[in-house]
Amino acid sequence: MGRSLLAVIAAIIVVAAAVFVAVSGGAGGRVTVTVTHTQTELATVVETKPVTVTATLTVTETNVETVTETLVETKTVVETQTLSVRKEFPRFLVDALGRNVTIPEPPKKLASLSPAITEMLWALGVLNKLVAVDHSSDYPPVVVTWKKEGRVVDVGGYWWTGISLEKLVSAEPDLVIAEVGAHAKLLAAFRDYGLRVVYVRGGSAKTLEDVYLDIWLVGYAVGAERNATRWIEAMKANVTLVEEKLAEANVTSVPVLVILWWSPQGIWVSGGDTFLADMVKRAGGYLVTSKYSGWQQLSLEQLAELRPQLILYTGMGGDVNSTLQVLETIASSEPVKSMLEEGAKLCGLYGSATSIVLRPGPRAAMGVQLLASVIHPEVFGEPSYGVVCLGGG
Repeated sequence: MGRSLLAVIAAIIVVAAAVFVAVSGGAGGRVTVTVTHTQTELATVVETKPVTVTATLTVTETNVETVTETLVETKTVVETQTLSVRKEFPRFLVDALGRNVTIPEPPKKLASLSPAITEMLWALGVLNKLVAVDHSSDYPPVVVTWKKEGRVVDVGGYWWTGISLEKLVSAEPDLVIAEVGAHAKLLAAFRDYGLRVVYVRGGSAKTLEDVYLDIWLVGYAVGAERNATRWIEAMKANVTLVEEKLAEANVTSVPVLVILWWSPQGIWVSGGDTFLADMVKRAGGYLVTSKYSGWQQLSLEQLAELRPQLILYTGMGGDVNSTLQVLETIASSEPVKSMLEEGAKLCGLYGSATSIVLRPGPRAAMGVQLLASVIHPEVFGEPSYGVVCLGGG
């Protein structure tokens, strides 16, 4: 064989070997991996691999015999990549108060100051780390049992004026999770006692998206963000099913008055910039109190100006009989009596339905489904639990 042909074959073998190494990465051999954490949570990974390269080439030239050669060559390939490596802890976050909070290590002892937060810990799979909880937390039911047994400390509340800081400190939590609206005034006291606290929006949430963010923030703080992501995705999927069914039925949005609390002096209602207003909207209704902001107390005169088709009393989670008694009182009082005579429907929530609808936590998607069945029973059927109604069609 001529030198020119050998030179061609040698050149092709070199190219083929290089290509083979580039695409295969080799097999076997000792791999040394060095990971260096940086402040940006990136790591440089250097891999050194002895690689066996086999290239079989066939070269044909006119008037020259066909030559086939197999080259076996061992090379050392050095590959350098930059991989994203998440450092578990410490963790740095900005909470709902806009504070920079550092979580130095995975929390082992958690304190929850609201029912919605307690439900988040349950959904995230870290309820077993609970050592202190507000008085109103009752879901999952085991929390009530733990409080009775003294396994967790009942710190009172849920409003900040009812929280016992002494009891909270006695539980020795390494992370306290609180709500902006209910507990912001305790921040200075938390600092004085050396308590690490993360604030979520909670009752100050304006949309379901805010609720999702709360769940993710708590998940990240306790090292359970994967569970948080899965739960949020499931909630979004359930809400989307409701919205798609309403769109398919081409329903008309129903004017709704949500009464949180009733008294002869006036009523407490939800304004248009609350998570509850967003839930009602996604369930096929709209609040007739949308011009108000947050949670407001209206006089009976202001109430008389409204024209709802559905009046929903959320109550305090009592049983069906106590809820019916309140509904009968509301129904016999003006201006609701006139509203019912004009065809409005009055319904009340009782039992677990109240907390499902009113708590900005992991069961909020169930709340949307329940509201949809109250607002549009012609699409979803009558509610299967937790709702009793008077009047209307």
